[in-house]
Amino acid sequence: MKIQILVTFMAILTTNMLKAQKDATNISIYNEPAPFADFVLCETDPEALNMAEIQAQIHYPIDAREQGLEALVMFRILIDEQGKYIRHLPLCGADIFQKTIEPYLSQIYFSPAKQADGRAVKQWTDVKFYFALQ
Repeated sequence: MKIQILVTFMAILTTNMLKAQKDATNISIYNEPAPFADFVLCETDPEALNMAEIQAQIHYPIDAREQGLEALVMFRILIDEQGKYIRHLPLCGADIFQKTIEPYLSQIYFSPAKQADGRAVKQWTDVKFYFALQ
């Protein structure tokens, strides 16, 4: 059985996110800072630089494969001004898949998000993982 994990990324830059930033400043999820508290508008979004290496290390969970489970798993990752992982929040996906991916999130390196003046800034970005049985 061939297993394929497709990884895509997206940075959410919408007006809804700006509203969420304003609303989220007083919200705490499991004692974590609000997910949009560090969000700023950027000219250049962060991009993963070593995703092929990370993707090659992630294996389909055996229990999920045996049960025939497939999933979309999303995480929101906060990266610093150098593009390094700070922390993450799970957005969706079954626990079995989240636990498989979480040890690898801190190993993803990103190009930094940049504002129009070229200044690198801390930024949230969303990462999607697809688990599909082939």
